[in-house]
Amino acid sequence: MLEAAVQRMNHVSRHGVGASLLAISIILIGGTTVEGVASDLSVVLAGFGTCALVAAGLILGPSWTLRTGVITASIASFGMMVCFLARFSFVWTAVPVVLVNVLVAAVIGVAALFGRQERQFLIVGLAVVGILFLTLQGMRHSYSEPSNIDVYVLHEQAAAALREGQNPYTTGNVHVLETYLTQDPEVISEYTYPPLALVAYAGSSILFGDSRMAGAIAIPVALALVLWFVGRRWSATDRGEHFAVAVVALLIMNPMNFFIVYAGWTEAIALPFLVVSAALWTKKPFVSALMLGLAFASKQYFIVAVPLLFFLPDPYRWKRVGVVGATTFLTFVPFLLWDAGGLINGVARHHLTRPPRSDALSLGGVGIDVPIALGVGLAAVVGILVARRAIEGGMALLAVGSVIAVFTFFSVRGFRNTWWLVVAMASVAIGFLGSQYGPTAIEDPC
Repeated sequence: MLEAAVQRMNHVSRHGVGASLLAISIILIGGTTVEGVASDLSVVLAGFGTCALVAAGLILGPSWTLRTGVITASIASFGMMVCFLARFSFVWTAVPVVLVNVLVAAVIGVAALFGRQERQFLIVGLAVVGILFLTLQGMRHSYSEPSNIDVYVLHEQAAAALREGQNPYTTGNVHVLETYLTQDPEVISEYTYPPLALVAYAGSSILFGDSRMAGAIAIPVALALVLWFVGRRWSATDRGEHFAVAVVALLIMNPMNFFIVYAGWTEAIALPFLVVSAALWTKKPFVSALMLGLAFASKQYFIVAVPLLFFLPDPYRWKRVGVVGATTFLTFVPFLLWDAGGLINGVARHHLTRPPRSDALSLGGVGIDVPIALGVGLAAVVGILVARRAIEGGMALLAVGSVIAVFTFFSVRGFRNTWWLVVAMASVAIGFLGSQYGPTAIEDPC
């Protein structure tokens, strides 16, 4: 009996350390990677945050509980905002984007009202206060159109090319000066994001008159999906709805949300797919793999996470690899048929031949040039080690987040938009860790 008690204490202690490391990673990365130009301190803190995220993935296990999740989400939410405010006096944003986030907070408040869970109002209230504070600060420093941000201009020019029946990936159909804060700009002559991003952002420009609507829609959709799936996953417990609201509040409190949408960064559209993939990881593995394939198709660096799929402790593993690969490939087919050379130039060669950016929030930004093979190799190894323990969607999402974090830290062009997605993945994972209450048996629909 004494031996069992000691083992339980050791297990609880190990579990607490893992949860603490996960909260620390979110605080350090989310609270320090908002600035536009790299500083030695920010890169160091991002490095510590990356190490904490990887360690959490190697320590946490299936015994994750609702109480642990609520505490982790609350500490991470509060700590990230404190860390952010300690380093910055304002956040760059546009008023319409902030209003979208305020609207999302109101929707969550209505959901809490119908859930008849009084304590939810405290969590939602804290989120709204944080959003209102950032709204006031953002209004002081807002500007109407980010015409100096290459990503936004690139989306808009791609939309213009499509309207004229031209292929945005064909060299010369776009002409954008790459944004450099400390160097002379280079000319971008092809659309440089994958076709899924082109359809989402150029399509938003055509439909709504502003390409940024893709991100403005994607993030609220992701929040709604988290509220729904996390609430249902933990519905067997007494406070499952509280947990769902706590995770949503954590996602809202990420200080980079506004600028991700405002600048047109494409990481936003990956988040809804990742949420659904994590939520249905064991219950509907085919749909989960389909969603993961769409997420991987939205950004080139997800290719670094592909090796971890081969090492999942999952009877559906090989089918999952096939579905993810086929889904990603199919999104490229139309533009491969239209202009394969232009597509390869835009999504691959362009990124592989660009010089280091001194404003990168990575080792490359502070003058440390790490060979790309080393960064990719370390990221792949980390992903495999964490993936071998991924018996459910939350841990799988941590594995993907760990890969992207390590790759970004060692890259010559790691920017705050990528760090935002790392924080978002870690935050969402909190809601889907553990198998005590969630589904554990894989239903193979094939």
